[in-house]
Amino acid sequence: MIPTEINYHKEELFDSIAESSTEIYLWELLQAWMIFLSQRDLNAVEVSNRLFFFELLDNHLQKGREEFDRNRLKNTLEFLKTNPPT
Repeated sequence: MIPTEINYHKEELFDSIAESSTEIYLWELLQAWMIFLSQRDLNAVEVSNRLFFFELLDNHLQKGREEFDRNRLKNTLEFLKTNPPT
């Protein structure tokens, strides 16, 4: 993995970045990556592997967002059970 200076918690991406922005950023990354790959001397299999990686990454982020949203709803409902609005 690429080392970073800060160790963010697991949900930081979903806490800090709106889903619509995440989709825009992923689209921008894919475009930039395609430009980068077009300038490299890669064969079709190497390009295909990188695109497959990107699809897996996108899928992982989607599943993570879904889990985050489910947990947020669950936590909100549990909070409301123990702390009903007055």
